[in-house]
Amino acid sequence: LVSCDRKPIKYIAHAGGRIDGYTYTNSLEAVNHAIECGIEVVELDLCLTKDSVLVAAHDWSHFHKISGYVGDTMPIMSADFCKRRIFGKYHPLTKDMIDSLMRQYPSLCLMTDKISDPNVLCQFQYRERIMVEAFSIDDYYQLDTMGYYKLFYSASPKSYQSVLKKWTKRVLHIKNEPIPTRY
Repeated sequence: LVSCDRKPIKYIAHAGGRIDGYTYTNSLEAVNHAIECGIEVVELDLCLTKDSVLVAAHDWSHFHKISGYVGDTMPIMSADFCKRRIFGKYHPLTKDMIDSLMRQYPSLCLMTDKISDPNVLCQFQYRERIMVEAFSIDDYYQLDTMGYYKLFYSASPKSYQSVLKKWTKRVLHIKNEPIPTRY
């Protein structure tokens, strides 16, 4: 695996990276700390707020817990998300903040493994530096045509056979070879 500028990747800051002993914060401070340490690939978990704003959070239950909220585990409005503090001091990340970090640090790559919907991910400005784990073969192909840097396809064991068939048909079709009727 190589970074966006083709250097070998040594480290990936998972969920933004570790900050003050905390993990899975997906916070601005964690990402900034990772960048200061020379890490160029940051993995962030993405969710949609109640008003459809893309934000960095592992899931709503986890975000509520680390931001001190007691109650339901439903998505919240983006304004409420921005007001929260993770462990009482860290700032949660919105899509606009992530885009700003990508603009500020041209060698920074984003990796995500929670959302692969092209209609959601198209909100990001720096597709050529975003690595996505796609959860459907259709998302994979659509993201590929949209110019994302690296794509990873994640299939359940039950879907491997059908994916392999589709993939083989596509490869054979591209090479203008006859498509077999049986596998």
